[in-house]
Amino acid sequence: MTQTTPPAATTSSLRTLRGMTLAMSVLAVLQAVLGFMLAAGVDGIRDVHGWSGYALFIVSIVAAVFAWKYSRENAHKGVFYHATSIPVMGLLQIGLAEMGAETIHIVLGVAIAVAVIGLWTMLRRH
Repeated sequence: MTQTTPPAATTSSLRTLRGMTLAMSVLAVLQAVLGFMLAAGVDGIRDVHGWSGYALFIVSIVAAVFAWKYSRENAHKGVFYHATSIPVMGLLQIGLAEMGAETIHIVLGVAIAVAVIGLWTMLRRH
């Protein structure tokens, strides 16, 4: 006879982390749409793009805290490191925006969006 172990219960920190990642995904899509509109020359949305970027940065910090908590509960360090990379890139992104370095700002923005989607897919497996 073989015994199967029941699947691990979803912890509250994992549920919260998934929620934060969903919010980050929505904000990343909003950022991409607004960024493409800015690159296309649409006026009057620069402030909205900036404030939604700040919101993404704050939510990513909160997500990193819950990823740390989740990694301490389940020893999944990859989730923590991945989640921590997003606010680090966000801080760089804010600095690039303040400097006016548009090309590298766009490239890093795409990288952030890919990282957020990657974190979402990673958490779906946990």
